[in-house]
Amino acid sequence: MHVFRLKVRRAPDARNQQRVFVWGSEGATTPLPAKSPLLSVRVDDDGEPLELIAVGPGETSLAKLRPGEGYTVELAGHRGVCAIANQDTFVTCILHEVGA
Repeated sequence: MHVFRLKVRRAPDARNQQRVFVWGSEGATTPLPAKSPLLSVRVDDDGEPLELIAVGPGETSLAKLRPGEGYTVELAGHRGVCAIANQDTFVTCILHEVGA
């Protein structure tokens, strides 16, 4: 298990939403294989709402989270998970080993 916390920054221009990768990156080109970790993301209690999006192939909206809410996603088949927020906020992420 690996735990990390990061800041999701709002877009400087409200008309352009900025994606912040909480796992993976824009440069990742190969989706993860079937036996991949799980990723749990939780918005801080005093945070701001955000949307989680799975990337690759294509983009899929996973969840719209409010402060204190969390979501767990299987990373298999994805090359990244990103967040979009209208205000700066912090999230805590946990990578869970499959079968551990």
